[in-house]
Amino acid sequence: MPLEDWAWIVGINQWGPIYGCHQFVPTMKKRGSGHVLNVAWIAAFACGPQMEAVHRIMEKSAVQADEVARRALAACERGKLYVFPHTEAKAIAALKRLPETMLRRIGPAVGRRFSSQSP
Repeated sequence: MPLEDWAWIVGINQWGPIYGCHQFVPTMKKRGSGHVLNVAWIAAFACGPQMEAVHRIMEKSAVQADEVARRALAACERGKLYVFPHTEAKAIAALKRLPETMLRRIGPAVGRRFSSQSP
């Protein structure tokens, strides 16, 4: 992948939220309230090998963008730091928090399970 493409992707994914916070947080501070809601794909929590399975899961998911938005806004109101609208995303995030030795043991089994469900 060309470096220019990487720079464009990093510019959007990293600097976009930074610029957004820089623009809106001062106003929220003056007002005394507000929320910053940054949306990320589960890739923020999952490592590369798990991403092939995640792609297949999301294609089949009944939870679409409008429901993700509703759940994200409800999580803001409850003061939650993270919200995982898909059951599978919750499982991947939980797996990420397991000790590395456990991940090495169960990771391949989880990958095989989702690989066998491919269309």
